Amino acid sequence: NGNLQELEAVVSTQSTGSEGIIANFSENVSSLLMENSTSILITTALTHANCDVTPLLTALVNLCKEDAEAVNELTTHIALRNVLQNATHQKVFSDALITEIPMETFKSWSTSNRGAFTLLRVLEHKSADQHQVLVDGLKKCNVSESAQSAGRDKLVEFLAASE
Repeated sequence: NGNLQELEAVVSTQSTGSEGIIANFSENVSSLLMENSTSILITTALTHANCDVTPLLTALVNLCKEDAEAVNELTTHIALRNVLQNATHQKVFSDALITEIPMETFKSWSTSNRGAFTLLRVLEHKSADQHQVLVDGLKKCNVSESAQSAGRDKLVEFLAASE
């Protein structure tokens, strides 16, 4: 925990260095998210950098677009959850996900526990401009027919309530 506090201090106080950190992380997001020890860097940078983190958010969206299964990796799931829970980034990130990721990918996400919980986080914050597009698309996918999981059950419940 002491190391994490030191990292947060470095990222938040180095306003000029933050841009370099964000650029480096953006270029290496996929490899950084492969291990628990380095995935914390992504979350810390997103929540504590004193610069524009759009390149890093874009890199996360691109990772999800290029690899539909990335959402099922624990470290990627945690990074996505943290971004979607961050009031500063959640609307922009949710809109980018909905706009950039094909409905087929969202359909795939809805069949896995972590993917369904990620979709729920996107949908729960109705601030996203494209919110209804995603709701309508998921309703057409018959999410309730996929294998049962806690995430899927909550997603089905949410979709049924958004009539």
